[in-house]
Amino acid sequence: MILLPLGPKDVLTCEQRRTLSEAAIATPEAPVADVCIEGARVAAVLTNGAHVTLDVLYPAMGVRVRSDLAIALGAHCTEQGCVFVDDHQRTSVPGLYAAGDITIRSASPPARRQLRQLTSTTACRRIRVSRGGFRRH
Repeated sequence: MILLPLGPKDVLTCEQRRTLSEAAIATPEAPVADVCIEGARVAAVLTNGAHVTLDVLYPAMGVRVRSDLAIALGAHCTEQGCVFVDDHQRTSVPGLYAAGDITIRSASPPARRQLRQLTSTTACRRIRVSRGGFRRH
């Protein structure tokens, strides 16, 4: 296993490198400059010119939650802005659906009922107004 840095901001401390090394995770110092296919394998080309061939590449790019409209319309959400949905992607607002990485599903109807009760309190509902944008009426 290997952890590929994407740029200067991904520089690891000596302690982090040691911890990863103890877990048998390699950590090249040079960041990735490009990714390409070499035969049947994926290769990461590092800024120092080295090629690291991989059987599988799992990108971890992160996510910026963009749920301001759903929140402004009154959808129940987490503190991070992820929107609660049911098995059909319905939010707590009738007619409003959400999909993708910003959604959290509840597994069972009793759990959904409990979630609705918890998130219907004023303490758990979040409404954002940003740059004169969406407002809940």
